[in-house]
Amino acid sequence: HVLVGEEYGGEAVPGRPCWYLDPVDGTANLANGVPWTSFSLALVVDGEPVVGVVADPWRGTLVEAAAGEGAWSAGARLDLAAEPGGVHALDADPLRGRMVSTELAGHAPWPGMLPLLDALAERWCTLRIMGSGTLTVAGIALGHGVGAVIGRFGPVDHLAATLIVREAGGVVLDADGEDTLFPATGGVLAARDRPTALALHALWRAGIADAATAA
Repeated sequence: HVLVGEEYGGEAVPGRPCWYLDPVDGTANLANGVPWTSFSLALVVDGEPVVGVVADPWRGTLVEAAAGEGAWSAGARLDLAAEPGGVHALDADPLRGRMVSTELAGHAPWPGMLPLLDALAERWCTLRIMGSGTLTVAGIALGHGVGAVIGRFGPVDHLAATLIVREAGGVVLDADGEDTLFPATGGVLAARDRPTALALHALWRAGIADAATAA
């Protein structure tokens, strides 16, 4: 096996199982006394995450998933289809009035982020930037909002979380709108269901296009 870590370095080797470890996602929060950080661990085999674990030490929350076996927290299986607040067939806009989260790229907005936030605000969405991409993505599986967009995907930070969302019944897309847990480039989108994912992806792409035009 190979280990790739936020603090340990390393890189994946084709044909060998790889563990992606981030002992503290949200280091700026930790350094500034904000109790919103996480531990993340994912096992990737043949380019696909097969095991994912995310822990929130501040609230004592542990979320785990295995490919094809579902996602679990506190001994209960996570099932977004069974949770209240899902999208109904008659909803004209699955984002209107809902909560959507994102994260900065380092300490700055990523290209297209500000137009996306403007478009979501026009839909009366509640917007959150909490400072831990791992918790932002994994939180979708726990019902913390309906969607999240991360402008710059990092496997150490996000692989465990994307697997958890998929195994909980959610949708994970790359910037091109393709279903994937491991985007080759760009960012990643997680949503509680397909209609929400498609609506959020359309705004994401429009934001990227606006940023490119303004550049």
